Amino acid sequence: MKNRHAHLKATPTGTCTGAELGGELREDWLVVNAAVYLWNYNSWLLTRGGHRLLLPTFRRLLELLRQTGHAGEVVLLALLCDSVAQGLVQPWCGRSVRVEQEALDAGKGGAQPPAEKTKKVRGKSVEKSGSTHGPQLDTAALLDVKTALEVCEFALRLRVVALAVMKQLFSTWVCVKQLLQQQIGHKLDINDESEALRAVSRVLVTVEMFRCNRNPRLMQFSVPSLSELVEMTSAGQWSDPVVELYVWTQLALFAHQTQDRDLV
Repeated sequence: MKNRHAHLKATPTGTCTGAELGGELREDWLVVNAAVYLWNYNSWLLTRGGHRLLLPTFRRLLELLRQTGHAGEVVLLALLCDSVAQGLVQPWCGRSVRVEQEALDAGKGGAQPPAEKTKKVRGKSVEKSGSTHGPQLDTAALLDVKTALEVCEFALRLRVVALAVMKQLFSTWVCVKQLLQQQIGHKLDINDESEALRAVSRVLVTVEMFRCNRNPRLMQFSVPSLSELVEMTSAGQWSDPVVELYVWTQLALFAHQTQDRDLV
């Protein structure tokens, strides 16, 4: 056990040993307690985009939780899935999914590159068709990205009610789908029968697709018009005002970048 985590000085070896013992004994509470401690202990590293460094430890914790059960700690399991997925794709995203997107948002404003602009007809933005260009992944990279997709989709099938966590998962999932050059259909495979949550989830996914489309070097998603996305957002039932504020802020940014002054 010591050798497995020797490369990661920020991870207490004793806690990892406890997690492994919990797995051997099939005691989910032992694994969960270890996972909570390690998550809190390394949260500073996650905020700095250190998902790749934590990948061996968090990936093992995820394996143990899937074997023993999560003792009702669904949010913890979903967050671990997101961290593992980000760690898997980080070498091909440059940095963590969230850190890179935030860096784009913090950059200079202005119009988007021509390849990213949304066409307008009679003053109204129209749906943008997707394109299939993007980087060619080697065998090892493709395996990691496909594993990240499986981890994300496992997390999205959990019954996670925290909208902020769902937003985080959707952001990573959309990035992974873009790397695999896979378009996203209208129907989302999430484990919730609430039509209201499904509608809000569709908005969150579409916002992330718009954000990913700002990178002309990767596949471009087929997305609805910006005006349609604004209508979808207005009709949504938002349980988290912070997430709703995030969405409206992104919509205002998109409208500014496409010079759609009517929507701004």
